[in-house]
Amino acid sequence: GMAALGVVLHAGMWLLPSKYQPLIAQAQPVTMLLGYVPQIVLNARNGCTGTLSAITTLLRFVGCLIRLATTVARIGGDVWLLVAYGISAVCTGALLGQLLVLPKACTPA
Repeated sequence: GMAALGVVLHAGMWLLPSKYQPLIAQAQPVTMLLGYVPQIVLNARNGCTGTLSAITTLLRFVGCLIRLATTVARIGGDVWLLVAYGISAVCTGALLGQLLVLPKACTPA
């Protein structure tokens, strides 16, 4: 489903005329949300984080913050990259918050 869509979109970007290639960066925030929001909602709905790894999520969060800083320092603050990395940082922060608040294992109903 989603993985196939990602592959098609990624492959399609190479066929895109150069004048439309900036749309790739503008589509990135949408794909970030499509990846993170279902996991955040599922955790909230289930009342637990299941197999979500605290170490991996923490490292991903730190990586997002580093990407934000390096984008500002090296690229000069490209708006669409900052939006994408900001969304990634916020969503990963939400997952990290869920790991701190919700239990790891779900209790059977």
